[in-house]
Amino acid sequence: MFAVTIGSIINQLSNYFSKYTKIVRMTAWIFRFSHNARHKNKRKGELSFEESDEAEEKLIRIIQQEHKEQIEKQSGKSRQIYSDTDMIMRVNPFEAK
Repeated sequence: MFAVTIGSIINQLSNYFSKYTKIVRMTAWIFRFSHNARHKNKRKGELSFEESDEAEEKLIRIIQQEHKEQIEKQSGKSRQIYSDTDMIMRVNPFEAK
């Protein structure tokens, strides 16, 4: 059995591609391949905006999870970190009182 984590794939993509947009597109293609392998309704043709947008959100979530402690340390106690409805971490730009 061969298991690969999404985090390791992202690390490989970032070593191979130098542009963020290429990493997002390649991630979207990987998610499409995964979808097509598991479902009867196959996605075909060019990537849709929705597929690219979903891939970008997943990338952000994965990167934030991998670096959560570092993000919390750098934001400091004066800034409030919260997750939005898409579970993407946000930092309140205003200092907590």
